Amino acid sequence: MPNITTPARDLEVDLAICEAATPSPYTIEPCGCGHSACKYVFIRKITHSDGRLLPEDARFVAEAREGWPYAIRRALAAEAEVDRLRDEIRMLQEQLEQRCARA
Repeated sequence: MPNITTPARDLEVDLAICEAATPSPYTIEPCGCGHSACKYVFIRKITHSDGRLLPEDARFVAEAREGWPYAIRRALAAEAEVDRLRDEIRMLQEQLEQRCARA
């Protein structure tokens, strides 16, 4: 989860950034420059042969670097809270059943 030094992200804004980018699927392809040691790649569908990106796609890539980990941490925290609440409901149901059985 975000801490004091990490400002909360607006997930609605993040979703809008994702939706403004070129629709997927994206694939990663080698540079093709011919140098055997070259490790550069292009993201097919959004990078032009010279590496240029549309502003919406560049923003998507840049924001995804922080947005994805943030959203994943939020999802994991939400799943943990759901599990905790399910356990609490189960315990309360067991207590209720025990009380009803005694009555």
